[in-house]
Amino acid sequence: MEHLGPISPTEHSGVKRRDSSLRGVRFSSTGRRAFELRQYLLSVQVASRSMWSTVRPPTACICSTWNDLPFSIDLAGSKTVDSDPLWAPRRACLACMTEQSQSASKGCRVVAVANQKGGVGKTTTAINLATSIARTGKRVLLIDMDPQGNLTSGIGLRGQRAAGGTIYEALLSDGDAHGFLAPTTVPTMFLIPTDRNLTGAEIELVPMPERERRLKRVVDALRPSFDFVFVDCPPSLGLLTLNALVAADAVLIPLHCEYFALEGLADLVGTMRRVRAAFNPVLDIEGVLLTMYDERTNLGQLVARDVREFFREKVFNTIIPRNVKLGEAPSHGIPGVLYDAKSRGAAAYHALAQELLARNAA
Repeated sequence: MEHLGPISPTEHSGVKRRDSSLRGVRFSSTGRRAFELRQYLLSVQVASRSMWSTVRPPTACICSTWNDLPFSIDLAGSKTVDSDPLWAPRRACLACMTEQSQSASKGCRVVAVANQKGGVGKTTTAINLATSIARTGKRVLLIDMDPQGNLTSGIGLRGQRAAGGTIYEALLSDGDAHGFLAPTTVPTMFLIPTDRNLTGAEIELVPMPERERRLKRVVDALRPSFDFVFVDCPPSLGLLTLNALVAADAVLIPLHCEYFALEGLADLVGTMRRVRAAFNPVLDIEGVLLTMYDERTNLGQLVARDVREFFREKVFNTIIPRNVKLGEAPSHGIPGVLYDAKSRGAAAYHALAQELLARNAA
């Protein structure tokens, strides 16, 4: 991503000067929103640029000495003491983690659907994108990592458990990962469901060894059985989301075409940068998906235009419109693409599935 190269101090200071030069200028409501929107996008761009800065691995593998040391890897490649043990890499140096992640990702694409902002369409996207891909004959797994359980209920499995239990038991036990798979109404799509017990998992995971890799253990065991794995993340940046980012090959970011949805985007990209540096060197952005788009509003058009300007090829060409049928479908426990296959929302998710498949085939 050439456009995400390091930002120069001159360039950054120039932005600040332009910002300060506008003090006292009165904007219309639309002009003010446009100006503030660009400031948020600038902060996201700065964070994402640092995310793809070159990371130099240690000159020699010293994995055996890193197991119990609170070391982290900074972007210069040197060891530094990290006051937060959450980010202390364990059992592997950066070079080993890269090799392991690349070998594990062959044949299966693991995508975390994440955005710390709630109500942006994460669960709707996970359900309908996974269903659309499964209907092409691909083997797809959905993992519900949100304690609210909307994904589980959205495909009609609320209150149901697999033979081994839910994702809660999968994270806290060392049982066979295949025992947590529950079949769905789509023949080639399976689910690891959740329930309210997952609410306490973040506390129970804290004292566990390798707490940030609990989901990765489950996912790696299931990779040979699936073509795609989609992980629906909770609207936060806690241990559950961290587990999803460590296990994933890439992150799909649904972005509501409104102003407030941009506020947490810089924090998410910053978290991805830290995960990439400490735990998962191959973590990438699968794409930014514009959701709940209303072409009738100036703000929606402004957000779509500026997000494309900043993220360029990382933004999906497909845009998900506001659609009543997508909102009705979960109450019936049916994916929106099956509830009304002729709706605008269903057509958009079918197009998104084709676009994602084409990107991964290239």
